[in-house]
Amino acid sequence: MNKQEGRDIIIPKGTKLLRQHVEQNGSVQLSGTRLEASGRVHVGWSINGKEYALGGLVNNITSDLVAKAIWVKGYWVGNSIWASGNLCSGKFATTQEYISKVWNGGDYYNWNCKDPLDIDKEEIYTGWNPLNDPCPIGWKTPSKADFDNLVSAGYVYGLKNGVAGYWFGTVTLPTAEKQDDYLFMPSKGGYRDLNSTGLAQVESYTTY
Repeated sequence: MNKQEGRDIIIPKGTKLLRQHVEQNGSVQLSGTRLEASGRVHVGWSINGKEYALGGLVNNITSDLVAKAIWVKGYWVGNSIWASGNLCSGKFATTQEYISKVWNGGDYYNWNCKDPLDIDKEEIYTGWNPLNDPCPIGWKTPSKADFDNLVSAGYVYGLKNGVAGYWFGTVTLPTAEKQDDYLFMPSKGGYRDLNSTGLAQVESYTTY
């Protein structure tokens, strides 16, 4: 998940370390200390070399501890962490707006298939098998409920570096300097049918 550690902060003795509030821009607050991490999501703490997930509890602290916030690159929106780019052949694109618009670009997946170049799997329309999830370890393909929660968090249409799409977690079009603070999904990539190496309606809409 490309974990990164933030700067040192002090957790005083006697503290109970509970789930902390994470704001849209990735900042987190602990005992009045504010950490900024635009475009990243706070997922836990590293305390004296041991990692604790958010929601964990550290009781009976008898001395001050040095802790580092653990971040992953992504966006906390709609009660889920969303990756910071399209999935391309098992890895995430380096920019949110990237979409290949070619059938073998690695970012067009058939249902229930790990390999984006599998275009004729017979089991494509059968029930979902988690073993076929193409996402890297620690990530998963979003469910309909995940997408419903994402939409409920608010969205706005616009262009990011000339690419049409939607920002989520806001209903106000972000200014240029704030665009990377929000999850963005391209809206015009088309779709690929089963047994086809062609794309349809590339400049009309995108299916997720």
